[in-house]
Amino acid sequence: MQVRPIADDELPDYIASTMREYAEDKHTNGGVPLEEAHRQAELETAQLFPDGKLAPGHAVLIATDDAGDRVGRLWMARRGESKEFAFIYDIQVEPAARGKGYGRALMQEAAQWSRDNGLDTLTLHVFGGNDVAINLYESLGFVTTDRMMKLAL
Repeated sequence: MQVRPIADDELPDYIASTMREYAEDKHTNGGVPLEEAHRQAELETAQLFPDGKLAPGHAVLIATDDAGDRVGRLWMARRGESKEFAFIYDIQVEPAARGKGYGRALMQEAAQWSRDNGLDTLTLHVFGGNDVAINLYESLGFVTTDRMMKLAL
């Protein structure tokens, strides 16, 4: 797998698809009404990609296989005020490339990026129903630090 920074001409499509997918996840997995999820996603995206550009301290990486086909993506950033840490905003493996170790390899890239940027903690958020991702993260040594639960009445 090769990893490269996202090209400037790829960024608008990435921003649009990530915003849409994030809103859908907030609705489907987070229970947020769809219209509100889209509104929240738009506001957050505007803050995280000012003027449609990567904010300072953020990186979007594109992963390709040996044939040059895109197999995944990773978006991460420095966060924190008193103690900085790395936060994964988005990690995704293309459906046709799943089950081949690319998710694990992307997570290893995230850890290396964090170390290269002088950070000693890597964090992320995962929705509760994403068992495949949760199993991967736990196998890499991630531990649960917070848990929200809901009961539909």
